[in-house]
Amino acid sequence: MTEARTPAIRELPFRHNQKPGLGFEIFTLQDLYDRAERHGYDLVSPQRPEFHTIYLGTRGRGTHVVDFTPAPLGAGFATVVARGRPAVPSGQESRCVLPADRARLRA
Repeated sequence: MTEARTPAIRELPFRHNQKPGLGFEIFTLQDLYDRAERHGYDLVSPQRPEFHTIYLGTRGRGTHVVDFTPAPLGAGFATVVARGRPAVPSGQESRCVLPADRARLRA
């Protein structure tokens, strides 16, 4: 009998590429997907972020799986994922969440 193997949960370190000493970064999920595509990052596998994440929903409805439990995303929700919690993107995030206007944050 062959034993089924569970894929490892990938550790995900915090790395601010433009301002490494700042300690936080704010961007839209579209920016994240664009960055992942440019650098070949896998955003669909389970991950364990080494940082806190806050999703601020502006439209739509969806879920994000945190600690193996669906968490709501979308308009009217601020979904917090604590550092070290296993998370699996559901694929619905990009249509629900747009956290911030980057131009305003640069000023």
